[in-house]
Amino acid sequence: MEIKHKIKVPRDFRKNDISFIDEFPLALEGRIDTEIYKNCINEINSIFKPKYYLWNIIKMLSIVLYLVEENKTYDEELEHVLIKINNRLQINRMSFGHPKYTNYTEIILYIYN
Repeated sequence: MEIKHKIKVPRDFRKNDISFIDEFPLALEGRIDTEIYKNCINEINSIFKPKYYLWNIIKMLSIVLYLVEENKTYDEELEHVLIKINNRLQINRMSFGHPKYTNYTEIILYIYN
């Protein structure tokens, strides 16, 4: 499949999530509904939102645990959510790329011919 468009959705580090685009991207018109697009972004944002469990609070307060912890990103959870979203978007010939390839600054939505 050949990539027709790449839409870059920036990540807002102040709110710790992927920000919405003010306008619905023109390349998506006729391919996907606005609500489906927003739901996909919300699912991805749910991974980036901080989860305040007791273990996470202890890890945040302990520099030793932080230094020995291997997985410091959201890769495992995010991978699972992206696979689920991309399976749904496959009908529309679209997919989200993993944000680790852009150093978590944005997520790229690929639209195929």
